Amino acid sequence: MSPQDSELPCYSKSFIRSRIKDEDLTSIKKKFEEKFNSYMMILNVDAPNTTTYTSKCIQEIIGFIEQIIKMDFAYKYNSCIYFDVLKFVGQYPLSQSWLDGLAAVSAACEGTETLVTPITTTTKKSQWDFILWQQAAENELKFIAPWGAGKPGWDIECSVIATTVLRKNLFSV
Repeated sequence: MSPQDSELPCYSKSFIRSRIKDEDLTSIKKKFEEKFNSYMMILNVDAPNTTTYTSKCIQEIIGFIEQIIKMDFAYKYNSCIYFDVLKFVGQYPLSQSWLDGLAAVSAACEGTETLVTPITTTTKKSQWDFILWQQAAENELKFIAPWGAGKPGWDIECSVIATTVLRKNLFSV
């Protein structure tokens, strides 16, 4: 199966790799984790005090998304829940400088692929909106949520895991 054959508009490279190689995501995750840990040992980096996984934080992720929806900063489109960046920026003007920075980097990198290049699509209100929850493909790991079986977007995964592991002290600095 090629990436173009996917039935979802958004899919992870790990998922594509697992479908091409007929490997399950758990074995891919384990291989990458082992390789990462071996590199850290070679670099003489201390082992982390805590290791966690998205699958262990699903209830917290769902709770975060529910709060975002309650605050009216999310919308549903095509089986996905998106964060409404422009609505957030409209209510929290200090975040406008963050958005301006992204736009400036995007403009400077026009024609090249970067981490901050906006994705132009008809599935979102704004090019800057990002997925909080998405439908999972048929053979992909999925979790039950109020919005249906699916998986979290990576942006919300990072926010929730950082908050859960580091507690709220991270954001009060």
